Amino acid sequence: MELFRPSRIPRAAVTSPLFMGEVLVQPTALPEGADYTLRVVTYTAGAQNVPHRHSSDQIIIVTAGAGLVGAEQELLEVAPGDIVFIPALQYHWHGANSHSEVTQVSITGASSVTEPQPVA
Repeated sequence: MELFRPSRIPRAAVTSPLFMGEVLVQPTALPEGADYTLRVVTYTAGAQNVPHRHSSDQIIIVTAGAGLVGAEQELLEVAPGDIVFIPALQYHWHGANSHSEVTQVSITGASSVTEPQPVA
C-alpha cells in the first residue's frame, strides 16, 4: 500500500505543445509494472490543453477549482468531486475556466499514447 499526499508533492511547470497557459504537474511514482499512470495536474485560470486523444481510456477526477472538459459538440463544467470518463481515441480537451484554476487527477493506461488532433 502507498499513500500519495498531493500537498507534499512539489508542483513543476509543464512545457509542452499540448498545453496552453500555465500548467503544473505533480508526478506520482507508481510501482514498476503498474498498468496505469496517475498525475495530479493543475491548470491556472484560463489554461487548457489542445484537443487530443489517448490510445487508452482516461479518467479525470476533479479535486479543486472549476474547470471545463470538451469533446466534439459537448462541453462539461466540472467541479470538485466530479469524475469524467473519456473513452480511448475520443478527441477532447480539458482545463480551467477563465476565473479559477482547477486541479485534477488524470489516470490513463501505462502504455497510452497521446496524440494532438490534426488541424483541419
